[in-house]
Amino acid sequence: MEGTPLEQPKHNICIANINGVEEISRFSSLKRLKRVMAYCLRFIDNVKNPKGKKCGSLTVDETEEALL
Repeated sequence: MEGTPLEQPKHNICIANINGVEEISRFSSLKRLKRVMAYCLRFIDNVKNPKGKKCGSLTVDETEEALL
């Protein structure tokens, strides 16, 4: 067993560095920022749950969740 190399476990790592202040300042109003965030959250939800896809106008609940 002396000549066999040991297997090293492999790890996948993803790192994102986002300067939040710069990203937020790109939007002209809080309303627009909430809408964009709500659509992003809807997209993520639709990808995770393709059978229950949401479409159409945003709901009040979606925009409030985006604010949180």
